[in-house]
Amino acid sequence: MRTLLDSAADAIGRTPLLRLNRITSSLGLDGTIVAKLDYLNPGVERARMMAALGAEVVLVDQMPGSVPGQVSGPDLQLVEERAKQIEFELGAFRADQFTRDGNWLAHYDGTGTELWEQTNGNLDGFVDYVGSGGTYAVVTKRLKALNPSSKCFIVEPHGAAVLAKQPISQPEHPIQGGGYVMPDLII
Repeated sequence: MRTLLDSAADAIGRTPLLRLNRITSSLGLDGTIVAKLDYLNPGVERARMMAALGAEVVLVDQMPGSVPGQVSGPDLQLVEERAKQIEFELGAFRADQFTRDGNWLAHYDGTGTELWEQTNGNLDGFVDYVGSGGTYAVVTKRLKALNPSSKCFIVEPHGAAVLAKQPISQPEHPIQGGGYVMPDLII
């Protein structure tokens, strides 16, 4: 990983993998478990940086009754409605991650290939937490193309296991980005 970058854009992608040695040793497991440190991608500062560069950042209030700081399906619906309104009013192009080919191609050519290269092709399992299912579906497709015997799994929060078709008893779980029903789920 490069430590001196020429621009903030160069910091996107190629996030490091971290060996989770304590897990394997405490459980007496052979092999290596790694976690991708995507939190090192520009994230929280993104809105401030965009505003500093001249973008108009529009924040959408949560639904009444939503848990502050936890995004629910109804909260996302409000964001979707506001985005469509802005797109219409401005006659703008919307880089919609759920409908644009660029999103899945970024995970096929980017994330999936990146994981494979960072492990020197020694990757036989992939676990992901899903929102739209795009990352999981496409990284899985790429890994299976590189190693058909790869095992790929989804994890969901207890009480919000939507894909496992379990009753939703804890929709306000603390893990953001999934565990809610989304129309047109990719998986």
